[in-house]
Amino acid sequence: MAEASQHYAWVNSKKARYYQVHLDRDLFGDWTLRKVWGGIGSSRGRMHNTGVPSYDEGVEQIRAIANRRGQRGYERVSRPSRQQCGSQCGKRPCPEPVSTEAVTATVEKISRIRD
Repeated sequence: MAEASQHYAWVNSKKARYYQVHLDRDLFGDWTLRKVWGGIGSSRGRMHNTGVPSYDEGVEQIRAIANRRGQRGYERVSRPSRQQCGSQCGKRPCPEPVSTEAVTATVEKISRIRD
């Protein structure tokens, strides 16, 4: 398996929450797992970086996170764009952008919940 950066995002539209994980190399070439979460539309989100011993260990942690997000009502969405994830991986092209349809559907779900 090629060791490429991994980026995933989940949304819980019922609670208007998001969760993202990024597995990237840091400046020293070590693998780092970055977890970002918060309320959609809020500027009070949180972030936590964790060093992982290997790429495979990082992928395992992402699988565990994906299972936990699913149990808590989150749905996986398309990969975040560079503007959303802030990735410094330097890969060209950037990860696939979130489709307009996915963003529109999520915003509509959240609007219905808040009304």
